[in-house]
Amino acid sequence: MIIILYRIKPSIYQTQLTDFIGLESIEKYDMNVPKDYRIARKKFR
Repeated sequence: MIIILYRIKPSIYQTQLTDFIGLESIEKYDMNVPKDYRIARKKFR
């Protein structure tokens, strides 16, 4: 599951195929934290 948290805009919750077959992994990015913001922007262009 990918979670992108925003302060003003609605947050994004995206489930992945691996969540349904039992290999649950959570990637959480808080866009108010500069480090998380840079990582998310590079990963999801």
